[in-house]
Amino acid sequence: NVYQLKGFKVTTVHGDRQFKCCKEELIKEPYNINVIICAKDEHVEVAERTNRLLKERIRCVKAMLPYNKYPRQLVMEIIYTIVQMINAVPRKGSFSYGKLSIREIITGKRLIIPPVAVGWYIHAVPGGSSQPTYNSTDKKRSFKAIYLRSDQGGGHNVFSLKTKQVCNVARVIESPMPQSAIDTV
Repeated sequence: NVYQLKGFKVTTVHGDRQFKCCKEELIKEPYNINVIICAKDEHVEVAERTNRLLKERIRCVKAMLPYNKYPRQLVMEIIYTIVQMINAVPRKGSFSYGKLSIREIITGKRLIIPPVAVGWYIHAVPGGSSQPTYNSTDKKRSFKAIYLRSDQGGGHNVFSLKTKQVCNVARVIESPMPQSAIDTV
């Protein structure tokens, strides 16, 4: 268990009726977790607030992007990035406020802010070094894509406009968004 490895002991889990199937297993050894299931027409308030926060942030990101429709992979990456950013900021009221974020506590890693926002049009350069220069060889090898996220290891995940697949590349060069890219997405 990730929490136990970091020195935390989970004692209680609040859940809706979907957690009923797990309740008996979580009560037993080695977990010993008290599972509180809310009634049929009730909700777990913290989870509902978090869901509202995520939906609000998703709407904000989508409002900044010029697309009319979004590929499923792009929507999934927007959600992933928003959750990653929320978890990377220390929460007010937590025991580590101002020091460590939830992400740092659980994974031990700090967030590397990507050079481009999710959903932006870029030229993706596969292979090679991660130098910021853009020469004629790179121009021939690059392809048009939509930026998804940093892979936190120096590379970048992008959505190729030609193949409609997610690719991992070494470098990205931000470019002005042409109407053809908006139409392709």
